[in-house]
Amino acid sequence: MEVPLTGVFAFILLIPAILIGHKVFLHYAIFFMPFSAVSVFNFTASENTISYSLFFSLTYLISFLIFRLGVFNLLKVKFGVVGFVFIFYLFIIHFFLENNLSNDQFINEFSYFQLLYLIIGVLLTLSIAIDIYKHGYYVRVLNTIVFSMFIAGLVGLYQVLSFNYGLYYPVEYFNNSISPYAQGYSAVLGDGLKRISSVSTEPSIFAQWLVVCSSIFIFMKLLGTKLGVFTGIVLINNFFILVLSTSATAYIGIFILFGLILFTKLTLKKNLEFLVLIIAFTLLVFIFSAPYIAELILLKLSSYSFMERFSSIIFGWLAFLESPLVGSGWGVITVHSLIVGLLANTGLIGLIIFCYWMCREISMSIKFSVEKKALFNGQSVLFSVFILIILQVVTGFVYTYSFYWIIFGILVGQNLLAYSYRKQTRL
Repeated sequence: MEVPLTGVFAFILLIPAILIGHKVFLHYAIFFMPFSAVSVFNFTASENTISYSLFFSLTYLISFLIFRLGVFNLLKVKFGVVGFVFIFYLFIIHFFLENNLSNDQFINEFSYFQLLYLIIGVLLTLSIAIDIYKHGYYVRVLNTIVFSMFIAGLVGLYQVLSFNYGLYYPVEYFNNSISPYAQGYSAVLGDGLKRISSVSTEPSIFAQWLVVCSSIFIFMKLLGTKLGVFTGIVLINNFFILVLSTSATAYIGIFILFGLILFTKLTLKKNLEFLVLIIAFTLLVFIFSAPYIAELILLKLSSYSFMERFSSIIFGWLAFLESPLVGSGWGVITVHSLIVGLLANTGLIGLIIFCYWMCREISMSIKFSVEKKALFNGQSVLFSVFILIILQVVTGFVYTYSFYWIIFGILVGQNLLAYSYRKQTRL
C-alpha cells in the first residue's frame, strides 16, 4: 500500500474537521466531489485506490452517524427513503433468487466493491438530505459547490495551458491514482489531441459533474436569484473548459442545458439578458473552435471509446434477455447506458423500482414548484437532476462517484423542506 503526499494532506485536513465539528466534514464531502483521480491510498497489488471523493464521503458518513443519527428519526422521512430501501431490498431478493454461496459471478471481490459503492451512495444521499432538511445547510452546500467548481476549473484550465504550451503539469498531485480507470489525463485522441479531465478520472466524468453543478446556478439566475461576480466568472470558465474537454458528454450536456434554458425562458419570460449573454458566449467559443470540434467528432466516432461504449450496450441488452426479471447481479455487467445497465444488472424489477423512486421525487419537486412552495430555488436542483438523468441514459449509471448521490441528496432535502413548509402554512 502506498500513501502519497496527497494522502498525508487528506489526514491533515481531518484535524480541523474533528476540532470544529460535523459541518466541516459536510463541506469536505461536497468540495471534493470531483476529486476522483486524487488518491489518499494506492493499493499497488490490486491497482485499486481510495480517492479524495470517496475518502471524504466516508468520513462525512462516519461523522453523520456519530453526531446526527441520534437526533433524527429516519422513520419521519417519508420521501426518498422508501425508494432507496426498496432498491437495496432488490439486491437481497436477487441474491436468494438467482445466486448462492458457490456462485463465483456474484460472490467475488468486484461484486462486493460494487455493492459497497451502492450502500455508500444510498447513505450519502440520505445524510445530505437530512442535513439540508433538519439543519438548514442548503445555502452552505451551494457555496461549497461554487468553490469546488472554481478549483477544479482552474486545474482544468491549467491542464489546457500545459498541454498546448509545454508547461509542467503536476500529475503527482492532481492525477496520482494508481487505478487504470483514472488515467484520463493522459488520454490522446487522433494526432496528439489531449483530453481534459482536471482532477477527475476521465473527461466524461469531469464534464458530467461540471454541467450538472453549473446548471444549478444558471437556473437560479434565470429564476430570479442574484449571483455574485465570482460565481459568474466560475460559470464562464466552466463553459470554456467544457468546450475544450474533448468529451462528447460535455457537448450533449451543453445542448440539453440550452434546451432547458429555452424552456424556462418561454415559461418565465424574464432575465432575458442573462440568457443572451450565455448563448452569445458559448456560440462565440464554438465558432472559434469549430474546426477543432469537427475533428473531435470524427475522431470520437472512430475511436475505441465509442466502439466500446456501443458494444457494452449490445452486450448488456443480451444479458438482460437471458435474465429479464432480476438481471445478472449488481455491478456484474458494465453498460454505458442507464436504462440498459439497470435492465442488465437488476432486470425489470430494478428498473421499475428505480423509475418509481425517481418519478416520485421529481413529481414532488414539480408539484411544489407549481404551488410556489419550494424553498431556496429548489427548481434549479430539479433541472440539474433532469440533465443528470439524461446524461446517464447515454453514458451509464455512475453510482461509484459521490457527486451522483450528493445531487440526489440535495433534491430529496429540498423536497423535504418544501413539504415541511407546505404543512406549516396549512396549519
